Amino acid sequence: MKHSAPLVLKPEMTLDQEQSELLLADLETILDSSDFDVGRKCFVIWQRVQDWAGQAVSGQPCISLRERLEMIGREEQPDETQKARLIRAIVFQALERNLDSDLRVGSFSTTLSLIADIARLGWNWGSVKFSELGETYLGVSALAAIELDEIGVSMEEELTDRLGQILDEGHWLSIGALKGSAIPGLYVAMADLYVRAAAVQSDRKAANRDDLARGLEALERTVGHCAERLARLSGQGLASIILDNLMQRPAIVASLTRLGRK
Repeated sequence: MKHSAPLVLKPEMTLDQEQSELLLADLETILDSSDFDVGRKCFVIWQRVQDWAGQAVSGQPCISLRERLEMIGREEQPDETQKARLIRAIVFQALERNLDSDLRVGSFSTTLSLIADIARLGWNWGSVKFSELGETYLGVSALAAIELDEIGVSMEEELTDRLGQILDEGHWLSIGALKGSAIPGLYVAMADLYVRAAAVQSDRKAANRDDLARGLEALERTVGHCAERLARLSGQGLASIILDNLMQRPAIVASLTRLGRK
């Protein structure tokens, strides 16, 4: 990875040059691993940053990457898919409503509409609109029914490549590596959502390569190049509450990165 300066985990917590290089090397190893799918890699990336933050606080040697990978491989994560969907719904709707602007408090009707759309997407009922995929409202229950088997390998490869670009570009570091480490997981969860939405819009039961391409193009327009807009939003306002609280919980992060996967 391209970053060479000491990594800032959060204000007043910075890794030294050697620690930074070791962490970045760990992240490269995780991306290249064949032991986990792309969603699970996002969780391991998040966990590895937590490991190094713990080392920075305690001064004790950091658990080795090999030990951490073995521990994660043995762990059975609880099923918190509903909570994960709700987290994703909040982030998605925050992006849709441009809450990264200076105006963060809207009218009562605007706020009520935002909450209603979050509820629909989070609890799997009603319909929602994806602005970057057009003006058509899509049934939320249809999203979960979309089959991804046909594009599974291609989607895995494409998302892994994009994760590498996100980590290289460094927008996730602009809000501190601790917060930023959640961005890969949010990105993959949203990619799953957009590809499904593209398939629903095309009236298909199984997503194909066209849906994959259209979904990821729409995602890119929404979150910005290498998740730049997602990183900017994640550092403040509504989404900051998510990352500061829910995204610090391993079970939540793990379930979010397993959305739509068996």
